[in-house]
Amino acid sequence: METNDHSICKGGPCARENCEITDATEPVWIAVCCLMIILALVGGVGFVSGLVLHHLVQTLPLWVGVVLGFRRSPATGWIGLPLFLF
Repeated sequence: METNDHSICKGGPCARENCEITDATEPVWIAVCCLMIILALVGGVGFVSGLVLHHLVQTLPLWVGVVLGFRRSPATGWIGLPLFLF
């Protein structure tokens, strides 16, 4: 059994179901993934093809995931799910 000294975990050793640290970082990881996709599409494809504005418009739904993720919103996973499935 793994133990740690997370000061904000809810009682006892830190486990996935009662750890607030894990729940707080999941939206941030989703935001980072959305941001990496945006950078790949705009930076990699947009600049090469000369269609930066076109790719910025295409990535607008991903920006919602970035904003919600960095705000640590619990809805980030549900917003990111269809974006990552598509």
